[in-house]
Amino acid sequence: LDNTAYNQAAAMLTPDDFVLDSHRKLFFRIQELADLSKPIDLVTLSEELLRHNGLYQRLHAMQFQDVTNV
Repeated sequence: LDNTAYNQAAAMLTPDDFVLDSHRKLFFRIQELADLSKPIDLVTLSEELLRHNGLYQRLHAMQFQDVTNV
């Protein structure tokens, strides 16, 4: 994750482009960080996700479930 990559992606994507609600919310939080001129990195994004209804914890649980279902 970095702000340069976000700027390129944001020129082409919106949260509505994502099928999964969790991915939409993740992209939305990244947009918020960019709008606030905060760094887009794993630490800052994780903190932001934890502040907003524990989305990070749900995403982690979903990823774990996906790995265990393979």
